[in-house]
Amino acid sequence: MPKMEKILIVGGYGKVGRIIARELSKSQEDPVVVAGRDYGKAKTLSNELNNAVTPLLLNIDDFAEYKNRIKDVKLVIMCIDQENTEFVEWCFDRGIHYVDITASSEFLSKVELLNQKAKLSESTAILSVGLSPGVTNLLAKLCKIRVPELRYLDIFVLLSAGEKHGSAAIRWMLENINSQFLVMENGRPKQVGSFREKKRTIFSDERNERTAYRFSFSDQWVIAKTLTIDSVSTWISLNYSFLMWAIYWMRKSGVSKLLNLGIIKWICLHLLTLFRFGSERFAVKVSAGVSEEEGYIYECALVGNGEAVITGLVTAEVARRIMHSSFSPGVFHIEELFDPLEFIESIGGYEVQEKQLDQH
Repeated sequence: MPKMEKILIVGGYGKVGRIIARELSKSQEDPVVVAGRDYGKAKTLSNELNNAVTPLLLNIDDFAEYKNRIKDVKLVIMCIDQENTEFVEWCFDRGIHYVDITASSEFLSKVELLNQKAKLSESTAILSVGLSPGVTNLLAKLCKIRVPELRYLDIFVLLSAGEKHGSAAIRWMLENINSQFLVMENGRPKQVGSFREKKRTIFSDERNERTAYRFSFSDQWVIAKTLTIDSVSTWISLNYSFLMWAIYWMRKSGVSKLLNLGIIKWICLHLLTLFRFGSERFAVKVSAGVSEEEGYIYECALVGNGEAVITGLVTAEVARRIMHSSFSPGVFHIEELFDPLEFIESIGGYEVQEKQLDQH
């Protein structure tokens, strides 16, 4: 079998994929292939990067197509959502390493079940790669390091309403406004709903409190398992408060159920793709304590501009480490393999802010 050295980015011409492709092509150390159903977009990106990446027509839903077109690949980076794990299993069967930026708890759980298959084929898969999940997982690990007796964790994510998000990201957000999902509370699974509950918090570079709402990010379920924490919840806010309030009202009144209608979802998707509100600033904060009754005793945070940018930078750094380091085979989440402060420092331009709090 020929030596596999290429990096294949599936969906590599999308919002995040093109950032990953740009970053990995800078060193020209590892050949990068940008793949997807639209060869024209892949070719355009290749031209923009002075042919530093190779375009490839690829449909991962067509087994006959990808088994013949994917050759000499060492690592696959997945930037699109998948319905099943057929393609992931195919990668593992061939000893190909795998990185996925999806935020879908359901899909990540399916990949976790392939741990033994990955081990047998000596493939390393790294999940929860990006901002949330991703950076939030690393910050949660930092909390665990600082507070070893940690039992209670809240993750607050402030997303940008001013950034031009990809259609896939917006569609995922719309589909999860009405979602029901599980969180860990006092060591037991508890079913909750997006936008059914809210909390007030202050992000590290602001003076005033914001309202954050429950949302179905996968980090809260993953972190409870990987870091052994009894209670973990993720809360979302937008830097355009009115839009956040409108979503909450729609959810509470039941109007949000209209999003289940294809035409309504399509209209909302296109409106949110066209219009932007506010800045491109984002912030994440993780607040930790021994119990909810005693309150938070430690928190750490990170602030920046461009969610797609930091997701791309995190993914590119994970890819570089897989290509040039040796990891145990199996399926892992990002916090299981990397030191939080060292990793975040390595991507450059971001600083983790830590704060010890007075215990109530």
